[in-house]
Amino acid sequence: YYRTAQDRASARKRANAANFYLHSSPDHSFAITRQSNSKVQGGPAYSFSGSNSPVSWESVRIVKHMVPVDNQNPTEEIACPICLCEYTCPRVTKCGHSFCLACILHHVQSHTATNYAIVKCPCCSIPLSVVDLRPVIFQRTIPPKPQNFISLRKLHRQKGCSAPYIPLPNEPKRSNPHTAPCQSDPDAPFSRFNYVDPVQLRSLLEENRCSLVREMKTTPPDAFDYSFLAMAIEIVANEEREAMEEITEELSLQERFWSETSGMYQRQSPALVYYRHSEEQPTQNP
Repeated sequence: YYRTAQDRASARKRANAANFYLHSSPDHSFAITRQSNSKVQGGPAYSFSGSNSPVSWESVRIVKHMVPVDNQNPTEEIACPICLCEYTCPRVTKCGHSFCLACILHHVQSHTATNYAIVKCPCCSIPLSVVDLRPVIFQRTIPPKPQNFISLRKLHRQKGCSAPYIPLPNEPKRSNPHTAPCQSDPDAPFSRFNYVDPVQLRSLLEENRCSLVREMKTTPPDAFDYSFLAMAIEIVANEEREAMEEITEELSLQERFWSETSGMYQRQSPALVYYRHSEEQPTQNP
């Protein structure tokens, strides 16, 4: 059997369908579920197998976008590229562009009403789908100024494990390729992939829904954007229901990962434990 160029292109398209373009982005990090999305018997039992292995977009629950801001104006407003106003219930696409949920719904509806082709991102024209939108958290980052002192922290990493860790007192070290910090862990900012905290996910979705409700109250019912705000509220409510359905399994897997028999963690050597200057350090025998 000879594979034509069209066959090879189709195979590449199927292989990349579940992946996303942000794997190589230095400005994005991801909170992923612990549950595997493999529907094939004998497939991977974990959603994360290291930073060098592809992660399915279906496993992503939250995206964090680190936005560099001007030193002169660190509180500068981060605006949606469609409405040019501050974000209301922001969502990010697989290509990495963020929009208000109501704004991107307006774009999708306008495109499908006048064109039968695939809906594309307003910024880069890469195909997008509403089901692929994910909640995004913006974190302002201020670049270091010249001739200023900065503090660095040394991280440790076990061979075969891509997630670094800080040797803190009474904390284990990560030692498994499937190990990643939880969103609430102190060393989570140093890893591009974190396991989602179900409580934080529910809180974020609730905050998104409340922001849409506030926006809807200030919008006249006969306004054109009113229907898109209603659609956005319905989508966020569905996301909240899905998060509630997953919370039991997520907490169960979180507890299982932390068990000593899982092989995810090992005890740290006391000689490598990091202490702050303000903390009481262990006394040494003379």
